[in-house]
Amino acid sequence: NIPFVMPRVALQADYSSLKVGENLQTKGLSFDLIVSKKLAILEVYGGYTAGTLKSTFEYTTTSDDFPPTTVSDELDAKVSRLGLGVNVTPFPALRINGEFGMGDYNSLNVGVILSVL
Repeated sequence: NIPFVMPRVALQADYSSLKVGENLQTKGLSFDLIVSKKLAILEVYGGYTAGTLKSTFEYTTTSDDFPPTTVSDELDAKVSRLGLGVNVTPFPALRINGEFGMGDYNSLNVGVILSVL
């Protein structure tokens, strides 16, 4: 008989910024609602992410045969995703994670986390 325990609920805010040289810049802000449940060495979780993503790109071509030409673009997008994942902790210092995200873009992540403290 396994006792019923309420799942853990978390709200997370994420801000990300990526800049590559002077040509590419991406910024994003998202909010995640995550619900998880742990039983022994297994933790399952699901979450919903909503946010915005803004990317700018600017590049100037150089050539001996033609005058310089600047190419630029800007992208403003809304992001909406559902993620499902599992953590397995066979030992206190080792965690194996797998997560599948689906929505505006799909992703599959697998990772191994080794803790020393």
